[in-house]
Amino acid sequence: MKKHHLPIWALSALLLLAAAFALRLVFAPPRAAAPAQPREKPPRDTSIVKWRVPISSGVECLDADYNGWVVGERSGRITALESDGGIRWQVAFSNCNWQGILALPCSREVVAVSLHGTVCMLNLESGKTLWTRETDGTFMHAPLWGVIGVTPVFYLISQSDSIIFCLRKNDGEVLWKSEPSNRCDGEPSLWRGRLTFGNCDGVVYVVDADTGQSLGTIETGGQEDPMAGAMVVLEHSGLLVTGTYLGNFLLLDPTAMTCLDKVQIAGGEAFATPVVIDKDIVAMGTPDGRITLWDTSERKLKSVGEIPIGKDGIDEMVFSDKDHAIWFIAGRIFGRLDTQTHQVQTFNIGDNMKCLVHWGELALLADGDVVCIEVLGETE
Repeated sequence: MKKHHLPIWALSALLLLAAAFALRLVFAPPRAAAPAQPREKPPRDTSIVKWRVPISSGVECLDADYNGWVVGERSGRITALESDGGIRWQVAFSNCNWQGILALPCSREVVAVSLHGTVCMLNLESGKTLWTRETDGTFMHAPLWGVIGVTPVFYLISQSDSIIFCLRKNDGEVLWKSEPSNRCDGEPSLWRGRLTFGNCDGVVYVVDADTGQSLGTIETGGQEDPMAGAMVVLEHSGLLVTGTYLGNFLLLDPTAMTCLDKVQIAGGEAFATPVVIDKDIVAMGTPDGRITLWDTSERKLKSVGEIPIGKDGIDEMVFSDKDHAIWFIAGRIFGRLDTQTHQVQTFNIGDNMKCLVHWGELALLADGDVVCIEVLGETE
């Protein structure tokens, strides 16, 4: 049988086509993958929300005033809201990263503090600036309110060096500054003329609130076990509670300058702010998602309960005596713990939550919104 051979010109054409196809495979841009279908988020829970007001993604601090709420932003804007969520006023300041807000309902004033040392007093009803003071502090928390003699003052602690600034309320004049020590991320406490704070060297400092002079220190664990949470005072006894980096919970006596008790409650970073739920009973959150209850009546930390919440650490808590409950933020969980039955309810309020504040009403910042929560009492 006679074989048929392709002519040379046809064979050359086939070779050229094959080469072109191979080059296209090598150099062609990769195909874009089909876009992933976004997972639908569950709807926000409205069952306990009185109102929700969008502010901005830069909201940082929140406090209650005589008839509403005041919000500070990283951008320098301050917003006052009415009790129904309506905007009363908004003012803006340049180069002011507001990190703390303290409303003074009795005097109809509000003071705001900035990360870069600015302190500003405003009228709560109009937003008018009453005075502004520039300092060399780095402020992360709202000031404490006090009185020296008959002079109303504010106390602010500088994060970078633990220097306490005492400012006169009427004009912002700096009356005194304490000596520096180490970095302080937590909030100080004020009780009967004593300012107390812990910092990154693992030592608790006690300062005279009238003069800024050191009254002494309390050794708790040294630099291997620093503190970065708030100092909380039990008004009934004057004792203090706070947590540490290595997960210890401390009971302190700032008058005798002693650490009365130390209990390890977690593997690390017990930096949640404790809350007092009775004159001697304190709640403390853990980084592994538990709320622990402690009796301090015998000047020791006696465990009286432990309630698991979830896998995320307890970030913030407040106690509401209206419904005898601890309201808390734990990661993306917002919830309520009944302190009598130990029953837990959780609600879907937002992904990024902070600044849980209780003052008659309950509110927090969630995903750039101010959210006011309905708290029902026993008879409602």
